[in-house]
Amino acid sequence: MTVGTIVKHMTTRLGVVVALWIGLLIVWAPHTTGASPAAAKAANTRGVGLLRQKDYKGAIAQFKKAIAEDRTYVLAHYNLACAASLAQDMDTAFAELIWVGNRAGWDDQARAAAIKAAKDPDLKWVIDTNPDAPDWVGPDVTTFVVDVLAADRGRSAGHALADAEKASAITALATGIRTRDDSCDPADAKQGAVFGLPFEAHAGGKHTAVVSLGTGIALLDAKGQVVARSQPIGCTGPGASQDRLTSLAYFSAAPRGEPGASATTSALLSEMFIVKYGNGGRTEWSNNVAIFMRRDKQLVRTFEATIERSDATGTATLAMTALGDLVLVAPGDKRKQIFHWDQKAFRFAAVLTDGR
Repeated sequence: MTVGTIVKHMTTRLGVVVALWIGLLIVWAPHTTGASPAAAKAANTRGVGLLRQKDYKGAIAQFKKAIAEDRTYVLAHYNLACAASLAQDMDTAFAELIWVGNRAGWDDQARAAAIKAAKDPDLKWVIDTNPDAPDWVGPDVTTFVVDVLAADRGRSAGHALADAEKASAITALATGIRTRDDSCDPADAKQGAVFGLPFEAHAGGKHTAVVSLGTGIALLDAKGQVVARSQPIGCTGPGASQDRLTSLAYFSAAPRGEPGASATTSALLSEMFIVKYGNGGRTEWSNNVAIFMRRDKQLVRTFEATIERSDATGTATLAMTALGDLVLVAPGDKRKQIFHWDQKAFRFAAVLTDGR
């Protein structure tokens, strides 16, 4: 595993702190067919033995072999960081600290390892030498975890448009419109609501995001021209009582790319638009969240989840780790579901709850 130079830039949006990691290059150990946790444990044990003999090169090779057998093996990642630090291999040691620290956002074992790392003498060299390393160790390791559902309570939250603003937005959206959900009644006070949000685009210049259930979300430039848009969000049916927009919010984030991908790619400096909306009637309904991200002239729905629903108790939680993993706990469930960014599919893809 190697990691290039990392420059950390912090930006405050929505009342939360989002970390942008620039120039990140991580090559993950392959998850081979027929991978064996038992073989991973055996390799890790051999690595520990070599580490005690101060054969750091041999230990590193064994810990990497353990990770190749089970890439979710927290102890092997931690031990690899230790061996690499003792060998003064900055790329490997820091990359492994990042792996453990990021995973601490949902994995108790990784969190315990990150806390231990802060005072581990084997890691002293990498922590003292790299000014960014302390951010990935210690009890505050999850500081950069963002509450996605709180985005609409921050400064970059949209608002329901008044009649004059709404009319202007609808006129812009009608230009070159490709699809519309005819189940949505634009004259209905709930189904026809339009939310707007001005923001500074990464590409430069002031833009406005506007969203409705029937037409989806669109980005307008300073001249009011549509520069990107999504498919409709949709309605249950005309007049459905729980069909409504709840909120629109914006933030910048850094979802992790494919193995070997550079974080300087556009996907790793993405503008995310968080839309909350309801569907259904009086007896059966759900409140949902959708994340839209821009790809050229399209706004793609890259993630969607139910926040609340009529047949379950409780409210979902949705967090984003420093490297852009989404951690979802669904209503009525205690399991943490993990979603990694899949650049090829351009969406957040569900993985096993152990983070594979």
